[in-house]
Formats: sequence, structure tokens, C-alpha cells
Amino acid sequence: MRAFVPSVFCARGTGSVSRIIAIGALLAMAAGASAGTPRYRAFVYPPITQPDNGRNVAIPFAINQTGVIVGYAAPEPFHPQSVPARAQGQTITELGAANDSFNQAFGLNDHDLVVGFSGFQPYRWDDDAAVMLPALPGFFSGVAWDANNLDQICGNFINDLAGFDVPCYWESPSTEPVTLQDLSGGSVGAAFAMNDAGQIVGAVPGPNFFFIAVRWENATAAPMTIGPLPGGRLSEARAINALGDVAGRTTYEDNSSRAMLLVDETDELIDIGVLAGTYSEAFGVNDDRAVVGTFNANGEPHAFLWQDGTLHDLNELVATANESFLYLASAADINNAGEIAAEAVLEPGPKGARRFVRLIPLTPGDVNCDGTVSVGDINPFVLALTDPEGYAAQFPDCELLNADCSNDGVVSVGDINCFVGLVTGG
Repeated sequence: MRAFVPSVFCARGTGSVSRIIAIGALLAMAAGASAGTPRYRAFVYPPITQPDNGRNVAIPFAINQTGVIVGYAAPEPFHPQSVPARAQGQTITELGAANDSFNQAFGLNDHDLVVGFSGFQPYRWDDDAAVMLPALPGFFSGVAWDANNLDQICGNFINDLAGFDVPCYWESPSTEPVTLQDLSGGSVGAAFAMNDAGQIVGAVPGPNFFFIAVRWENATAAPMTIGPLPGGRLSEARAINALGDVAGRTTYEDNSSRAMLLVDETDELIDIGVLAGTYSEAFGVNDDRAVVGTFNANGEPHAFLWQDGTLHDLNELVATANESFLYLASAADINNAGEIAAEAVLEPGPKGARRFVRLIPLTPGDVNCDGTVSVGDINPFVLALTDPEGYAAQFPDCELLNADCSNDGVVSVGDINCFVGLVTGG
């Protein structure tokens, strides 16, 4: 198993501001990685152990702006005996399960209204209690995919006889749902995500009956098509940010797929691409247009981050973790703080253990964790360099590796030069 916990070497002795600047001026070392390369601390959540310890798998689906993650826990992936799960702080707990099987949480807003399904019916969780959402007349099966901060909800119902989905919208958790239009004026498709402006994204049947990504400007509007990328056969929209940017995928005739991003401001459809293999798909996008998802790394799923035009394997960006794991298989969502909800594989094989992971961005140079890099970070940097235990005691909510300004995985005198550069803007 690959452990993402590097050792930390620290220079001994004391230092002053003038000494650091003098040493920084003398050191002509190159940074170990690009200053723009993001790095993360991974917090791997423990398994849910109540009411039993048989749930060895936890799969995340969403993270809100306060860092709360929701998804499900089960004995193995896709197992019917699943329970909705929520992770907050360093604790993961089970939400109430209204039915004996198929209980999963797919979305939440910033005041913890959680939505998903239970027994293949759309549900919400409020104060951990499961409450079934009002149904479309004549429909039984359905799912709620997302909720915005106005407590509006989107999802779809399933016509079990005809075998098609109906996209829908709830103005509030207690109101009757309304159907969303497809391209023909009917109501076939699915609504996967929505923002606080009331924009909704999903997929509806397009030409030749292949599904195409769409965005509804509101619940009564006709959908706007998105994609596919040139040469693609179908597309799907899975996420939307506050700007109206949309992330998803395009699928081609050979069944390969590529993640895509629609930039609303310019109407540009970006091919995010792949790092290896022939498959990638985007599941989340934040207001900085950072996109997360998964790609096929030569037969093994890996989580990705696309940021500032560069595609990264998230496994290569983890600097430290509280528990070792084999790899990050997927990134489900990203919030505006840059925190990512990811799935970590701890054991090999299709039934191997999986866990919720919260990836927390490191901020090189912000050693006092006040959100900026300034002269106020100099004394904390000296402390981190010379006395890591003292630093941890004085700054318990900070990450020591914020002092690793050279991005080489250790805190050492080799970080002085680049730290001075960050503080002085040089």
C-alpha cells in the first residue's frame, strides 16, 4: 500500500528575520515543483461501525461549502444494503434509513439539507430524519440528486413500465414536483445538479435518441443543449457552479469518453482530455472553474483535478495523509475553498475497502493560516522549521507542510529561499 505521509526534516537552532532573508539571498536553489502546482492533505474517514461493522465501503457524492460530505456506506460497492452517510469534521455517521435497502445520499446544500433516495424513492434528510419527497402523480420510483441553498431540489422519476426517466424539480421539500421540458416539448431525461440562481443541468434525448447535456435556466424554461464535443455521439451534464459553468462528459462512437467544461461567460466548450486511457468524466466544478472527476489510468480508475488549463492525477498531488491507501479512484465534488470529496481505495479488488476522503488544499507560505502570505508568517515559518512540535502546539489547525514552499515534501532550510520570495512577492 502506498502511504502518503512524508517524513519531515527540520533544521535545528533559532533564527531571525534578517538571518532568514540573508540565507534566502545566498541560496540559489530551484523550487522542487511549480509554485502553481496544488497539493493536498488527505483526511481518510474511518468506516461506519454502527449499527454493525460490516460496511467496509463508503462512496462520496458531494461536498458543500462548509466541507460536509455525503454519500453512502455498504458492505461492498453497489450493494443493496446501503445506508446514507455524512462526514463532518473528522467524523462519519449514518443518516436515518427509511427502507431496508438502497439508501444513498447524492447532494446537499450549505445548511445540510441532504437529498437522495431510499428504496428507489426520492428522499430528503433534515436533522438526520428521512422524509419522502412528494411524488409525481402515477410515479413510484425516483431520485433527488441535488439541493441548492433555497432548498430547491432537482432529480427525476422513473417510469417503470415504459423504462424512461422524467426530469423534475421541487420548489421546496414540501411542494409537489413539476416536470422539466425536453427538446421535443415532452419530459424525458434527468436533472442532476442546480445552483442558487435556479439553473439546472442534466440530460435529455437528442437527435437519434442519444442523450445530450442540457441546462435549464429555470424550472419552466426550455433546455439549452451543451455539446457534445466535436466528433462526439452524446453528452451529459453532471455539475454546475454559481457562474453557470457546466461540467460533464462527451461519449464517442467507440464508447470512449472525455470530460468537458462549458464556460458560460464565453460559451466555450473545453475538452478536458485524459491523462491515460480513453475515458474521463467530470463530476464537480467550483466557482474558480476547477473541475474534478475520474479517468481510466490504464485499467485503474484515478481521480483527477483540472485547474487553470492543466489536468492532474490527484494521486500525485497528495502530500500527506492520516492513513495510507492504494489510490484515489474518483473525485466526486469540489467546493469554493478547493476542498475535494474523493474516494480512496484501501484494498485491491472490486470488493475491497473504500473510504470517504476530504482533500484539503495546502497553501505554501501561509504558515499562520490566516488566508494570506505576509510578514506575519515569518515567525511561524521559523518555528515550523526549527521546532515542528512547538509549531503544532501553537497552530493546531494549521498544516506543517504549508512551510514546505519548495513542494519537495519536507520542511527544511531548502524552503527558506522560496518562502522569502512568497513573502516579498519576488
